[in-house]
Amino acid sequence: MMRLDVGDYRVLLVEDNLNDAKTIKKYFQRHSRSIVLDYAPSADQCYRMLIERAYDLILLDLNLPDGNGLEVLRELRELDIPAPVIIVTGESDPALYAKAKDQGAIDFVNKTAEDMAKLPALTLKYIGEFQEAYLRGYQYREKRYELYKIRSVHELLKTMHARNLRYVAPVSRTRHGFSIDVVPGLVTGDKLQKILNLLTHYRILYKTAVGMRMVCPECGYEDVTPVFMCPECSSEVFERRTRGVFQCKGLCGKRFTELKTVFACNKCGTRFDEADAYYQPSYIYALNDDLKPEIAEAVSGVETAFFGKPEVINVPA
Repeated sequence: MMRLDVGDYRVLLVEDNLNDAKTIKKYFQRHSRSIVLDYAPSADQCYRMLIERAYDLILLDLNLPDGNGLEVLRELRELDIPAPVIIVTGESDPALYAKAKDQGAIDFVNKTAEDMAKLPALTLKYIGEFQEAYLRGYQYREKRYELYKIRSVHELLKTMHARNLRYVAPVSRTRHGFSIDVVPGLVTGDKLQKILNLLTHYRILYKTAVGMRMVCPECGYEDVTPVFMCPECSSEVFERRTRGVFQCKGLCGKRFTELKTVFACNKCGTRFDEADAYYQPSYIYALNDDLKPEIAEAVSGVETAFFGKPEVINVPA
């Protein structure tokens, strides 16, 4: 079982009642420093967050504004989300508990002070059991080996293994930051992102956000350029008169000390203010240390260990 440390595990709390969510968060802050707790107030937000990040465990309320908790639980299993689920609810119906267990929930916790106080320890217990079963269990190993056989996955993991690489990958609709010449046969675009999400969900890769990048709100392209204008008439033709003073050469001819700044997309040509810009995270994708011997065996059949300091490929902006 992996050793716990501060912020080692990330748990998703799906709860529409803000007061209940705050109460649960207080219990975790008081009793566990090993868990980072994220919050989703609806089923839709839950699905969105699961696309962006892999979670070690999900705490799920049964009564949500846009869906029943049992329906969400069934959807999670159909989406093949491997994280274990604990139902946290004010309901105490044994029949409901049985239905939740049938849908794949591992436990059922009532929203009483006594049960809530035990929730952090219970969460750590199930995370530990799941991690051990996940890494060593036959069904998960079989699923991972199915992924290893996919050509694009195989080539990606083989390259990361052979060169001990980590990838800095901006996530956008136009470019994903992988060096195609380094990874032969690697797919691009949305298909690549689906593969990355799948490898992250099955803990073959871990991803960590390392920064934010401005992208065009119209087309999602990340190559944008600042455009400086006259604040009065928006003319782009002006000259510096003295230090810190500019004069417009357009319609108004006025002098000013502060330039108006907008951004222009170099793909679709859309211009937008900074307040309207979208921001996308840049991620580092790294191999799961616990699976490195297995990955080495799967992609090479010879090497079973990694050596040396990882090389980081920085993707140009």
